[in-house]
Order: sequence, then structure tokens, then C-alpha cells
Amino acid sequence: MYGYAKKVLITNKVTTNFFPTPITPLATTLPTSSTAESRIIDGQSMTANESVTLMPNHTIAAGECLTTVAQQHGLPWAKIWDHGSNAALRSKRKDPNILHPGDKLFVPDKDQQPQSRASGSRHSFKLLAGASRMRVHLRVFDAQGETQVVSSQDFVAEFDIGLPVAGQTDGNGLVNVPIPIGAASAKIIIEALAIEIPVDLGHIDPLDKVSGAQGRLKALGYPVGPVDGIVGNLTRNATRAFQTDHTLTVDGIIGPQTRAALKDTYTS
Repeated sequence: MYGYAKKVLITNKVTTNFFPTPITPLATTLPTSSTAESRIIDGQSMTANESVTLMPNHTIAAGECLTTVAQQHGLPWAKIWDHGSNAALRSKRKDPNILHPGDKLFVPDKDQQPQSRASGSRHSFKLLAGASRMRVHLRVFDAQGETQVVSSQDFVAEFDIGLPVAGQTDGNGLVNVPIPIGAASAKIIIEALAIEIPVDLGHIDPLDKVSGAQGRLKALGYPVGPVDGIVGNLTRNATRAFQTDHTLTVDGIIGPQTRAALKDTYTS
């Protein structure tokens, strides 16, 4: 059904290194006091024993993820994600790297911490805004239509900005390279197999959305058509092909079992 290296399975997920930055949740009850002591928290006035959860101030756009938002605001991603005002979004999405366009996110202000340095000298400061990596598992279909892991193969990852990164896939076909800040797309080149694989960074929707299932099917090599959230004939046919390949009930419906198989195959 498929020629060798004509159909490429891609499982990708952007991960972020954790920077252990002390975080003070916003929704905190102030210490008790015998007087009506007034406090200012993130621009809001509150009195003792009051708690406040601020409204979201950033709407996720297509192609955005938590790491890109954190980079825009010069904050570690964990300080945003772990903020008390984002508890509902954390409960809904689970994975901070897979948000849906329209999701509401609260981005706190940066802490202002004056630093004393000697005058007359040059000093360097490091911004801990979070380091992102592109993690892609590569598989191809051989001449018999069986999937083969692209293991121990030299590759070059080219981004739309920054310098190319060379490396070698591991035994599971994993490409694991740092992503330049601001990059929106990449291309993985494996000369030995004459393969060039385009990768959109931050463009995968949550799996509970039709567009999320379509995006995963497309990344796995199934001709799903436009990733538009509409279940048409192309999406149904791609779903049936995926269900056939994974010994599922072949009905063209993206149900719980199909979503679970997509999550396992795509790894997110």
C-alpha cells in the first residue's frame, strides 16, 4: 500500500526544561490581623483574610504554546502555568505544551528584584525564560507496508531562524534538539534515506478537539485534508485507515478508543 519512505510517521512533542523558580500563588489568603490591613497584589487592593484570583489576560492564538508566551513576557513557563489563577486551565488541558486557540491564560507581572553591582564594570545577567526542545519520533513504512523505526540515523534539523543542528536519532528514532527562541517551524533532513520532514512547532491542538485528532493523523502520515475541525470524508477515511493499522473497530469515528490510540502513537 505504501512505498518505502513515502509515508512518514511523526510523533512530536515540545518539552520545556524546568527551572526551579520560587513561585508564590496568587490565590493566597493573607495572614490574619487585628486591623483591616490593606495589601496590593498584582495591582489589586485587598484586605486581610481576603483571597483573589485574577482574570486571564492572554488569549492563546493559533501556533502559540506556553513556552512562546513565556518567552514573550520574559518569564519561566512554570511561573505562568503554576499560578493560582490558571488552576482551571491546568485541570482542563493537563499538558502545558498543548493549548487550544482561544484558551484564556493569566500571565503575572515579572518580579522586580533590584540587584546591586559595582559601578565602572560590565555585568551579565541571565534570563531564565525556559528552554524548549523539539522531540520527534521518526518511523517509516517499508516496501511491505510495515513500520520501521528510524534509529541511529544522522540528521540535520533546520529551523526558520537560527543555525541548523546536527545529530543522530537514538534507538527509538528520537530526534531531540533545542529550539531557537522564536522559531515557528523546522525541517528534519536525513540524507541517507532521502527524507525531509516538515515540523510545525506549537501547532497541535488538544486531543479532545477534532482539530487535535486531525493534526495528529496528519503528522502520522494519514491524508486527513485541512486541519479545520470539520469531520468530512477525508477525515473519516484517514480515521478508518488509522483504525485499520491499529486493529481498532473501523467506523471512521474519532471515539475514545481511537483517541487513546492516537495519544499512544503520537505520544501526546
